[in-house]
Amino acid sequence: MGGGNAQRIVNLGGGRGHLREDAAKSLHRVDKRLGHRSQITEALRSWLQQDEHYQSYLSYLRGGPWAPIALSPNTPSVHQKGAAVDSDELQQRVALMEEHGWFRTVYRMVGGKWTLVEAWHFEYDPSRDRHYHEIVTLVQTASGAWHLPDPAPIAPKPESRDIEMRMIWNRDDSDEQTKRALVGEFTFQRLSPLASKRERKLFGEPVDVDNTEFDGFLATVNSRRATAGLKPISNPRTGK
Repeated sequence: MGGGNAQRIVNLGGGRGHLREDAAKSLHRVDKRLGHRSQITEALRSWLQQDEHYQSYLSYLRGGPWAPIALSPNTPSVHQKGAAVDSDELQQRVALMEEHGWFRTVYRMVGGKWTLVEAWHFEYDPSRDRHYHEIVTLVQTASGAWHLPDPAPIAPKPESRDIEMRMIWNRDDSDEQTKRALVGEFTFQRLSPLASKRERKLFGEPVDVDNTEFDGFLATVNSRRATAGLKPISNPRTGK
């Protein structure tokens, strides 16, 4: 749901709190990429919860003159709108979060420099979510509450695609320099035919594949690189 449509409030499961529907669905897609429910310190805040933050800042005089404006429950924060999360885990997965429309937004002037002061805080922008149209089906309980489905991990690749640090032999390629490749979590490189004995010693007998399977291995590597925030690498067979 987007635009001006009303948004349901969705229970994130695992005691993580609630978000508005589009943000909750996006977080579920993130969880599926991770293979587990991500750690969330805080999600949707009520007026009273926001006021507690506000009173704490006023009592301890922390945050400077911006704090009453930013934290007053009468000037709703993005947390109060159900479109922000605080997470220690997800600040380690910034590239993944940005791919799904979540961005860090809390910057302040510190020592004359514009500085990120809340690395754990993410706000959701559906217009920047590259996976917005991927369907997530919510679950409604007998009480009428809406919940996210369990974040079943993404199905593992077929065994032939899930080989770590193995030598790949492309029987369809006539070029000796591109027949063999070492495939690992983030690695894809051509190896010289002169390294054959060393390859077999380190990685066992090569996996015999055709062009399609060869390209599939590379797609797996690039998917893992993307999750780690690394750039994709070109196919040494096609140069693309």
